[in-house]
Amino acid sequence: MPDPHHITHRRKIGAYYTPIEVTRILCEWGIRTRMDKVLEPCFGGCTFLEAAIEELRKKGQKFPNENIFGSDIDPLAFEFLEKRLGRGVNSNHFFRTDFLRLTPGKNTCENIDFVMGNPPYIRHDNIGLEQKKSVEHWKANKNIPLNGRASLWAYFLLHSLSFLKQGGRIAFVLPGSYLTAHYSKKIQNQIEENFSAVTAITLTKRLFVSEGTEELTIILLADGYKTNSIKSKTVRHCLADVEELDLFVQNYWKFENTPKASSSSQVGTGMLPQTAVDALGQLNTLQGVKLLGDISSVRIGVVAGDKKFFIKSRSAWRDLNIKKKYLKYIAPRSLWINGVRLTELDAIAHENMDIPCLAINPPKEPKASSLLTYLQSYPVEKRDGNSTFNRRGKWYQFLDAETPDAFMVFMTDLGPRIILNEVGANCTNSLYRIYFPEISDADLKLVVISFFTTFTQLSAELVGHGRGSGALKLEPGDVGKLPLYLPSRSKQDIDIAFDALDRIMRNRDFDSVTSYADEFIFKNSHKFVESLSTLKSGLKIARIRRMRESMRKKYE
Repeated sequence: MPDPHHITHRRKIGAYYTPIEVTRILCEWGIRTRMDKVLEPCFGGCTFLEAAIEELRKKGQKFPNENIFGSDIDPLAFEFLEKRLGRGVNSNHFFRTDFLRLTPGKNTCENIDFVMGNPPYIRHDNIGLEQKKSVEHWKANKNIPLNGRASLWAYFLLHSLSFLKQGGRIAFVLPGSYLTAHYSKKIQNQIEENFSAVTAITLTKRLFVSEGTEELTIILLADGYKTNSIKSKTVRHCLADVEELDLFVQNYWKFENTPKASSSSQVGTGMLPQTAVDALGQLNTLQGVKLLGDISSVRIGVVAGDKKFFIKSRSAWRDLNIKKKYLKYIAPRSLWINGVRLTELDAIAHENMDIPCLAINPPKEPKASSLLTYLQSYPVEKRDGNSTFNRRGKWYQFLDAETPDAFMVFMTDLGPRIILNEVGANCTNSLYRIYFPEISDADLKLVVISFFTTFTQLSAELVGHGRGSGALKLEPGDVGKLPLYLPSRSKQDIDIAFDALDRIMRNRDFDSVTSYADEFIFKNSHKFVESLSTLKSGLKIARIRRMRESMRKKYE
């Protein structure tokens, strides 16, 4: 029998046990009277239930076990329930079933005052067959059109609302995708339409490192179920750790003086200081500021389907006897691109370094024996089962002719990068491809320089998504939202500045890159110069908050 404490088992069912100090804080917020009825949709490690019993006792409830309800699909959770809470638990209040199939009213599990929990973190493509049936059953009975990419936690969160009484409340521990995933917008709308007060708190301290994940944690507090006459707005906060969360909850009813996002800045995870958000809002209205999406288009790089098979180093292809005329240079991983331009000299250096930068580029009907031998070495079953291959005319021809003007590094610790494509190369989907249809070479260089300013890099922190690893990721749609300040500069000045920026970047001196870009772009703009210290401070704070603790020390 699997060990209920074992990480492998918990990962399989999407269970990450919430620390007891967090559940106590949330129960203190959510349980208001000794008569409150409390529900935990997937009680797992029972830390929420244990905290609920403690809080009910504090409120004067002599028989708190009669006020709590729970559900879990995992038989091991019920063993844990008895061990953790003792024999006083009312077994009629706990249901061994998929929560999505539980309906209000069973054994008085209805008119709940407070629903709390940490729903399963299972991605849509990892949901098991039986669980998918429950999801489809739920969808068939609810008029809530959720995107098919929604993770399992989303369904648990929305289903929990059907158990609440009017005026009830919820407290959920959710992944960062609640605030960043595109499918979450409809979920957020449902919460805001059903509650009079909604607060989303981003904790920069990773709560579940010991559980095997560094997923960002969002604490969702929603109060006043079905008591609002108009849609509410989510107030977003960013707190460092559990201690700050405790202080916040203690002062929940008087948090007007706590820094929080305004209704005009309801994007991202709330990691930017409000002063920086306000400064960005003011600067975005200035003449000379353009959105990157207004002057360019962004596409992902080509999808190989099997990079290791199609892209290798020079020596690897030589060992396979593949001639150079069947190979084409392709932009390597961003790790190997040091400057703000990719040149012929860089391509030669990459080949000489023997890194994977040569893509096989066979003709439509290959005849060379070595080429045929290599292509035929790909297992037929694996080839036929590859959906990417099946979408091509010839499964082995993956390069297209859509060479971009520039590349973008869209997921990185220290902010995104634009790299001018001077070598005419293509790239895989590890980079984005950027196309500038109507722009001079000088203006294109100006765009690249401006992209590295504190103004644009801070904007990336606002619209991008922090990953569990601590890196920042921009989706293609996010890239177009990035603002650029494009002042008037001579071609000669731009060329000199671009060359200087390239030299600095090749030395991996990222702070100096930003400082140089700021000085060149903002030198004649009083408004930007006046706001620069606020922007710099905001950028440093946002990055430190986003990063894992081990990474923060290097950045600080």
